[in-house]
Amino acid sequence: MSSAHERFKDSMSENFAGLWREKRLPASELIGLEVLDFDHSKLSIRTKFLAASHLFNAMGFVQGGILGAMFDDTLSLAGTVASNFTKLMLTHEMKLCFIQPASPGLIFGEGRVAHLGKSLAFLEGELRSKDGMLWTTATTSARPFSF
Repeated sequence: MSSAHERFKDSMSENFAGLWREKRLPASELIGLEVLDFDHSKLSIRTKFLAASHLFNAMGFVQGGILGAMFDDTLSLAGTVASNFTKLMLTHEMKLCFIQPASPGLIFGEGRVAHLGKSLAFLEGELRSKDGMLWTTATTSARPFSF
């Protein structure tokens, strides 16, 4: 049986002209995106990232903009799951709430769809440590987009 990440990549490639299989996602590769699980019925996705040393700020924590990129992937992919892989999400705005500094290493994301309409989606989620410590929350509005 293939992993959730491989099944996700297959769905993206099949529905969006080779996206993720033939067409690279350099920003997602930079932050080490991996899809751990996705659920159409719950309109949700779980992701994992690797925060390596080139992503740290001067204090040795993960730079806030990098956490924003992790959310952009997690939340937009939650919208794609909710659309049954028929739409990509174009982020309009994102609000991040930094609860605690994010430590280097593995970061786990959860994204959910609060609402998915024809012209607007509302998405929400969290980034946590491997032991479940909450680091950052986010909400996003996005435009569903046909590829």
